[in-house]
Amino acid sequence: MPKNVMYMTTVDPKFIENLIQHKGLMIVITTTVGKLIGTLDNVFIDHVALVVNGKFHHIRLCEIVYFEKAEEK
Repeated sequence: MPKNVMYMTTVDPKFIENLIQHKGLMIVITTTVGKLIGTLDNVFIDHVALVVNGKFHHIRLCEIVYFEKAEEK
């Protein structure tokens, strides 16, 4: 096993900053494969945690095309 492992990820600081401002809110995340609507639980360096119908979804930032605040019903 190699001992010197280095992990790398691209970071979009303004995008992450905007996501963090929506923590706890209902948002729509459009990914490369579709849309998810749920409550933004947390934002990490490489993914977000979105709660959809009580189930956690961990979405990689590189797969997000855009997000927006969900409309109130």
